Amino acid sequence: MIKIELIELDEFNCGAGHIYSVAVDGADQTLYDLFLEENEGDYRAELGEIAHKLNTMSTWTGFTDNYFKLNEGKPGDGVCAITDLKGKLRLYCIRFGNILLVLGGGGPKSKLIRAYEEDPKLLSENFMIRAVSDAMTKAIREKDLILEEDGSLSGNEIIELDNQ
Repeated sequence: MIKIELIELDEFNCGAGHIYSVAVDGADQTLYDLFLEENEGDYRAELGEIAHKLNTMSTWTGFTDNYFKLNEGKPGDGVCAITDLKGKLRLYCIRFGNILLVLGGGGPKSKLIRAYEEDPKLLSENFMIRAVSDAMTKAIREKDLILEEDGSLSGNEIIELDNQ
């Protein structure tokens, strides 16, 4: 069993919504930290654009549709992606209404491919965030994890993923 921990990203939580990321099996870094580290050399400007979007959403607007590439997972699972302005980088996430966002990983999407399924890295990152969405939904339904009215989470923020 894989265990994930939901970790609130304080640098983005400014009043309009809460942003979390996921640490896998007790790792020191979240999936979002790894995304930043993997892409900082070649995509610094694009990472800045994504961070600006995250800051704007968490401070002012909430997590509204216009910031996301929607329907990146199964129907109803909330999996979507945030991209830079030119669509070079893709960051997968789970949106729970306009008040909670859980960041996963992602990477560059080549212009040579039409869909993330054609890229092994993007496919892996997408399937991981889908598994997190499934586990969170189950934990919320069973009341092990509570989504508060302000978008924060309480309860058990360590969740087991079902074997994929």
